[in-house]
Amino acid sequence: CSPSHPGRSGISRIWDRIAPGKVDYAETVTVPATTIDKLVQGAGWARLDFIKLDLEGGEFNALHGAEDSLRHLRPLIVTEHSFHAPAANGFAIEDYFDWLASLGYVAMDPSGQVADAANPFPFWYLFLLPKESLDRLRGGIREVVNEFI
Repeated sequence: CSPSHPGRSGISRIWDRIAPGKVDYAETVTVPATTIDKLVQGAGWARLDFIKLDLEGGEFNALHGAEDSLRHLRPLIVTEHSFHAPAANGFAIEDYFDWLASLGYVAMDPSGQVADAANPFPFWYLFLLPKESLDRLRGGIREVVNEFI
């Protein structure tokens, strides 16, 4: 965790790779962790409707640990990424969107615009929708977002 930048605490020290020496970490805390797939399988869940991820750059790795759940249970996912995550974690933004597409997911920003490698600005906040639910969920998300705008 970081006393100088509390919002920059996270699953990995992404800021050491982005801006070495700029974030002062107070301590490292080790906690037990598992993958979403192992959690779902261990609990015997037949449904998983929603996943929210805010891991300061660790979202793509966490999603890889949910691949079976994404393929079979088709949850709606909301992510808050670090815009620096691709470079800091050694993947290209195209890798992220291509991988989602291979699972039948579409990324959408809160305004309802589809996000992709050519339009990565909305990478910061994304809704990840199963392609088969896109039209139904997009309308509901826009309605909720518009209530707060």
